[in-house]
Amino acid sequence: MDQIQPSPETLATLFQTAQDFAREAIPENTKRAYASDWEGFTAWCQEHDRSPLPTTTETVVLFVTSLASTHRITTIRRRVAAISTAHQMAGHESPTRHAALRTCLRGIARQQAAEGKSRKYAQPLLTDDILAMVRHTGDTLLGQRDAALILVGFAGAFRRSELVGLNVEDITWTKEGALMRLRRSKTDQTGESPEKAIFRGSKAARCPVRQLRRWLESTGIESGPVFRRIRKGDLITDERLTAQSVSLVLRRYAEKAGIENERVSGHSLRAGFVTQSLISGASYPEIQRQTGHRAISTVTGYDRGRSRFSGNAAQKLGL
Repeated sequence: MDQIQPSPETLATLFQTAQDFAREAIPENTKRAYASDWEGFTAWCQEHDRSPLPTTTETVVLFVTSLASTHRITTIRRRVAAISTAHQMAGHESPTRHAALRTCLRGIARQQAAEGKSRKYAQPLLTDDILAMVRHTGDTLLGQRDAALILVGFAGAFRRSELVGLNVEDITWTKEGALMRLRRSKTDQTGESPEKAIFRGSKAARCPVRQLRRWLESTGIESGPVFRRIRKGDLITDERLTAQSVSLVLRRYAEKAGIENERVSGHSLRAGFVTQSLISGASYPEIQRQTGHRAISTVTGYDRGRSRFSGNAAQKLGL
């Protein structure tokens, strides 16, 4: 029996649907970064009279070479990924798979490493840093919100987007503390909604669970966003805090606590959780259970700075 071939219209519909599914698989933050990267690439192509879509490997090699002296290798690689994604979404062969491009990228990475352009990591905020910051929050509604934000963000190893994305409905209170459901996270884009366990602290002032309850009870927030904007006069709004707000909050209290805050960012809570856990002797699987990292190699990437002085064989050299 002859198979019925789908019409061109049906194929076009299926292709569009497949593209929509593919876009849904990409996190929103990555989409925004790719959009900016693609805009930069197309502008460069127009300036140099080259086609951005479809483009050639030669064009991509020239493009990344033009960025080598002004952009870090991590940014350049992301732009290459954006170019590849744009081509695949449009049904074109990716121009980024050629060995010539990989060789060029390795050369740029080595040159930048030799020049000292190493990646600038977010400053990890450890337990002592967190407690020092929380002591400066005070009893105002703003202070209560920020104390809860800092403690919950640290104890849960939250990404800033996950932290500000929390709703009251995502919290389940237990005798041990609280379970917090993530509706969507960077490592879970399939809607499986993993949960984070937040344990009670030894004292009320340093307990993420009790500080969170205090904030919700003081404001009467019973549903919707947990962490909200506060206007003058302690006016609680329905507006969810932005991810950028987390960075601003952390820098403000780090400064008040006398902590160097040049590299403090929204990622400092998550980085601090991993670093402090390594210092305290937690195993990689234990850390992964809270952070949601799928690969141990990602966790070991945080094993730098102060954590390297803990459990190091160099302590036993007898010097």
